[in-house]
Formats: sequence, C-alpha cells, structure tokens
Amino acid sequence: HPALFEDPLLRQVYLLDVALFVGAERTSYLAVSGMMRLAEDELTQVQLGTQVMDECRHYEVFCRRVADLDVTPEKREEIVKRYTTPSMRKFYDLILEQVDKGDFYAASIAQNLIMEGMAYPLYRYEIKYWSRFDPGLSKTIQGAFADEAHHVTFGEAVNSDHVRKVG
Repeated sequence: HPALFEDPLLRQVYLLDVALFVGAERTSYLAVSGMMRLAEDELTQVQLGTQVMDECRHYEVFCRRVADLDVTPEKREEIVKRYTTPSMRKFYDLILEQVDKGDFYAASIAQNLIMEGMAYPLYRYEIKYWSRFDPGLSKTIQGAFADEAHHVTFGEAVNSDHVRKVG
C-alpha cells in the first residue's frame, strides 16, 4: 500500500509491529534449536526440528517484509532493539537461559506454551489490522499463526505427558 511509504506514522507502526515479530521469531528459533538436544526421545527431537524450520521461515519472511520497505539488516536490528521492551527482552533471555541450563521442560513451558500462546491474541489482532494496508503481511501472519497453534498443542502434549510420568 502506498501509505506504508508515504505516511511516516503508519510506516513507524508497521516497522514496530514487524520488529516485534522478528525479535520473537529469532528467540524462538534459537530456543527451539537448543531444546532439540535436550529432548528425551527421537520423536520429540524430530517434532522440534520441524518447529525450528517453522520459526526460521517466520523469521525470514518477517525480515523480508522489513527489507521490502528498503530497511537494511543493520537498520532492522536497530529497530528491533529499540522496540523490544525491557520486559520482553527479559522474557526472551529467560527462555534462552532455561535452554542453556539444560531444563527442557522449563524451556518448553516458556517457549511452547507462554511465548507461542501469546501469538493467539496478538496474531488475530494483527491479521485484521493490516488486512487493508498490507494483505500480504496479513497472510504471512495467518500462516505463522497456524504454525504457532500447532506448537502450543505440541507443548501441551509434551508437558502433560511429563507431569503424568513424574506424578
């Protein structure tokens, strides 16, 4: 939409929104790739492998949306840093810390239930919000949303099974 190039405020809101997606998806692919080595069985590792691919694809397409606005990767990183709130940065760090500590279930709860679960209200809103200005972004978000719903379902199953086993 021409307004994304002509209206500075709309462009700023667009970049803010996409920057939030970029930061979250980067954290997700880093966390999930680390969780693969912590998984207790091959089936879980393979499922996490497909999730890493999903998260990388999401990251790539959101980065592409920013690049389509003639934003360089360096400028994109400045925008992501500027718009990632301290509380979100702390949450991202907490997820990655659980992976670094080797706590698969804490990482899974933080990543697959909380982080991916936050996508439900956010992605629904974003799909509607951008549908008039950038239907392509709305479709991209819709595709990511479908994947995130699958990741939450997987996280629920893995953690429910673990709780049943440990009593």
